[in-house]
Amino acid sequence: MTILCCIGIIFSIVVIIVQQISLRNATSKSKQLEIFEQQYRDAQLENVKLSEKCRFLELTEQKYEQLKNDYQISEQKNIQLTETLRQERKNFEEKASLIKSLEDQFKNTFKALSADALSENNK
Repeated sequence: MTILCCIGIIFSIVVIIVQQISLRNATSKSKQLEIFEQQYRDAQLENVKLSEKCRFLELTEQKYEQLKNDYQISEQKNIQLTETLRQERKNFEEKASLIKSLEDQFKNTFKALSADALSENNK
């Protein structure tokens, strides 16, 4: 009977140890599950942040492309306006030269007419 009692006590101790190990494993698994769930939530939050950053980057790239396009259009307009200004200056210089030439002709003609008129009056 003592052997049976000892075996019973040993069996009870083994059952208690197994329960403790199971409880420890269950607690450990529960803790691991909590950690994994927290890591999952953190990963989801990071994913949302990355999605927002990607969207911001896409909008920034679109804005960059629009500004680049606007700049190219402005450059083309600048080239056209520069050419127009060059042509206008050339036309102005030609007209100024023509006016100067006509002024010189007018002075010479006026001098000649004045000289003729004085000469006629002196006769």
